[in-house]
Amino acid sequence: MERLTLSSSERIKNSKEISTLIRQGQAFFLSPFKVHYRWLDPSSAAPVRVAFTVPKKKFSKAVDRNRLKRLSRESYRTQKAIVLLAAQQKKQRLEILFMYQRTEKYTHHKIKEAMKDCLNEICKRNG
Repeated sequence: MERLTLSSSERIKNSKEISTLIRQGQAFFLSPFKVHYRWLDPSSAAPVRVAFTVPKKKFSKAVDRNRLKRLSRESYRTQKAIVLLAAQQKKQRLEILFMYQRTEKYTHHKIKEAMKDCLNEICKRNG
């Protein structure tokens, strides 16, 4: 069985890269996430890179923000094969930013379902 990991090379950490992704990428909203993504030419970097944000304005306590980011990362990590396959078929790199947009805290199950829907939507729009 393959290990499902989310390594450091698969994450977008640089704020400039995140800003560029927001400016130049495409976006859609699928509750509770606003998803920004863009396709890039292939390189030696990871085929799919991802970032997660939860706004301080909606969740003032860091504990709540960190929990939602952790649940989002876990949901992505277990289902990332969906977009990895799409990126390999298209022979391009993909960068994704998941922005949590709801004011209520979703359960792990709801976040996992929403993540699956978001990843499938990205694959549908890859054409």
